[in-house]
Amino acid sequence: MKFIIPILVSIILSVTSFAQQVETLVPGPSTFNDGLAVDMYGNIYASEYYGQTVTKITPDGETSIFVSGLDSPNGLAFGPDGFLYIPNVGTNQVFRVDTTGAKSVFTTIPQPSVVHFIDETTMMAGSYTSNSIYTVNLNGESSLWHSGSPLNGPIGILNDDSGYLYISNFTDGKIFRVDSSKNFEQIADLPGWLGFMTMVGENIYASAYNRNRIYKIPVDGSGATVFAGSGASGGIDGPLLEATFNTPNGITTSLTGDTLFISQYNTRSLRMITGMLTPTSIHDKNDAPQRFSLKPNYPNPFNPETNISFSIPTAEIVKITIFDTLGQQVSVLTNREYQAGTHDIKFHGSHLTSGIYYYQITAGEFNQVRKMMLLK
Repeated sequence: MKFIIPILVSIILSVTSFAQQVETLVPGPSTFNDGLAVDMYGNIYASEYYGQTVTKITPDGETSIFVSGLDSPNGLAFGPDGFLYIPNVGTNQVFRVDTTGAKSVFTTIPQPSVVHFIDETTMMAGSYTSNSIYTVNLNGESSLWHSGSPLNGPIGILNDDSGYLYISNFTDGKIFRVDSSKNFEQIADLPGWLGFMTMVGENIYASAYNRNRIYKIPVDGSGATVFAGSGASGGIDGPLLEATFNTPNGITTSLTGDTLFISQYNTRSLRMITGMLTPTSIHDKNDAPQRFSLKPNYPNPFNPETNISFSIPTAEIVKITIFDTLGQQVSVLTNREYQAGTHDIKFHGSHLTSGIYYYQITAGEFNQVRKMMLLK
């Protein structure tokens, strides 16, 4: 393998922040509007409430119907067996769907709204209309876990490594932290209806359905803040608080936690917020980087996606190529002109096997190679 690896140039930083941007992965109208889940290969699955299907979306945004013949599928989840579990409101059932899309009845729950596995053997399922939550074992046998106040249209269930549950209500926008003794502590009260919620690190991210915003809620109960969305209705991409949403509903994370995916109910489209975990350099619009630089990809190791960031002082044609350990090219990530500044590109390795890979950047006379590891 004949690579010339130059000495790493210093990176001139003006401000360190998170390069979080709102983007559109699937423009609407598509075939989904509701709950989301991600499989081990990075594919996204999206349900169609008041519809009959669940759609499969590749990391590149290609869509196909994964399973049909449903009746208002709602909040989805993958189980420890790798199968997709679908609350089917219209038939009071939770379906288990294998990798081919074949479905079978797993359990019966009155109008199930959401399912979530809290460990390898226990599912929790919310019942929207009865304000109840059930536990379900691997044999599909259910038992009532809690019913009544403060549940008010339960639509979200999460858990953390400390043994806490986090439960959210659609109707009143409240989020609760629940201990092992079933003590409910309110940690958020979002305005309007709450779509769904997901967790990245020590923070919950929840969609405010009719306020067109995404909220961030620390699990320590220190208070909710607007994370993304100006509040206006629309589909404008861009910086977090300048972008617009239209009835954000389903929300989930990529396997790495670096990307949020958000379904929009009215427009039946899929938005995403990138750079959730990636610190990058942000420069003043009139202050270009002083030198070329290629930062280490993040996360590393990764599965199945990672972020590659580079800075260029002048407009250049930038080519980034991926090689295996034998020096064989496996992908050309980009090969086009970029303006001066710092740029971030996602690399999806779902089609590759586990192992060490190299990425090489060439831009004018600048040439550099770095190593990354894919772990599946």
